[in-house]
Amino acid sequence: MGWTWVIAPAIAVLSAIFAAIWLLYDRMNDRLRALELDMAVSKTQLTPLWATVQKVIVDELHHVGHPEMDRLLEKLQNLSITPEERIELKAMLEARALDYGPEITESERKSAILLIGIMDKVLIEAATAGDKLVNLAILLLFWTSNLMGNAIRYWR
Repeated sequence: MGWTWVIAPAIAVLSAIFAAIWLLYDRMNDRLRALELDMAVSKTQLTPLWATVQKVIVDELHHVGHPEMDRLLEKLQNLSITPEERIELKAMLEARALDYGPEITESERKSAILLIGIMDKVLIEAATAGDKLVNLAILLLFWTSNLMGNAIRYWR
């Protein structure tokens, strides 16, 4: 009977701690499942919106006499554009945004600027929330592009 007075209360305390940890774990799992459901609902609502906006802008930017840009816009719509082609398309869009020639309308210039941002937005939404490296790379691409500088100079 020497150690019983120590072991019995220790087992009771450890059981209580284990039960508390288990309840906390269970609650966290329930909250995680609720958050996953909310994210899935948000993704199904937002991604089609941006895809639709992207399609409308791409349709407006098709232009006679620019076959390379039209080819890349088609690949963007078909979701078959490579990262290198995406960079090339962004450069073409920036050039179109700064082109004040008579064949480019004001609406096309603004659409070119918008499409660059929307392309980045679609990529960010397509990345999974847990893929921090992809999100970081996309954000770096977005913020390092000189879209913001061109947009500010353009709208002043």
